[in-house]
Amino acid sequence: MDEFGKADEYDAASNPLAGREPVILLGRGGSGTRLLSQLALSNGVFLGNALNASFDSVEWVETLYDLAIEAVTEGVEKGSQRDLCWRARLRRRAAEILAASRRDAACLWGWKLPETMLVLPQVLRAFPQARVVHLVRHPLSSALRRTHMTSRLDNPVGRVVLPAAYLACGLDLARMEDDEPYIHNAVTWAYQIDMVLAAWRAMSSPERRLQLRYEEVCAAPAKAQRQLSDFLGGVAATAGSPAIDCSRIGDTRIDARAERVRAICGRLAGELGYEF
Repeated sequence: MDEFGKADEYDAASNPLAGREPVILLGRGGSGTRLLSQLALSNGVFLGNALNASFDSVEWVETLYDLAIEAVTEGVEKGSQRDLCWRARLRRRAAEILAASRRDAACLWGWKLPETMLVLPQVLRAFPQARVVHLVRHPLSSALRRTHMTSRLDNPVGRVVLPAAYLACGLDLARMEDDEPYIHNAVTWAYQIDMVLAAWRAMSSPERRLQLRYEEVCAAPAKAQRQLSDFLGGVAATAGSPAIDCSRIGDTRIDARAERVRAICGRLAGELGYEF
């Protein structure tokens, strides 16, 4: 047995966390996921003991980044020894976070970390009863924002994700380092959205998934708060809906860059109901 734990941790019956319902908040980094965290917190979801300025659940960083790198570079096949190891490690991390706050696993808990998009199948195998909330945003406004770590080569996650995204999108790897940042944003948007939608469609219980549009949340935050409350079982809000900074909504006007983004992201954008 390796560093991930003992064999009995693999058995769902021996680990009470396996049957719990964490709330997994997903969204492409730089797409307004802070707003998603604020909505969840206002509905009483415990997202961890340490949140950064973007309301990311930083206690999950090491575990999920390690898993993301392995999943992208080598793959973690369902039922494999590595898959069983990762199930144990994910559950153990959840138990550690809950224990540190002296919270019971039966409470409303979960996390938000954008890189979870890269490992959703593995996460759902560790927590098969999880409820998943996916925040989407128009790919053009996402591409024209600042770069996210998954679209840069200056960090370990980006160094594996960006080349993988180029290959998945059928783009020339030789041009990767010369392409402008918005192209990097577009290909990693498409790569990650495609991965999430594949896992999304494979979920056996549609009632355990909720997709929100960033633009609609910005237009009606109180409505989005009620949607999330209903999705979580009608929990009572513990705070008002978050204030919206309309300057962050972004621009989707057509120009030469938009045509490049549409060529990369158009199919998936249409699947999400977005037009250029």
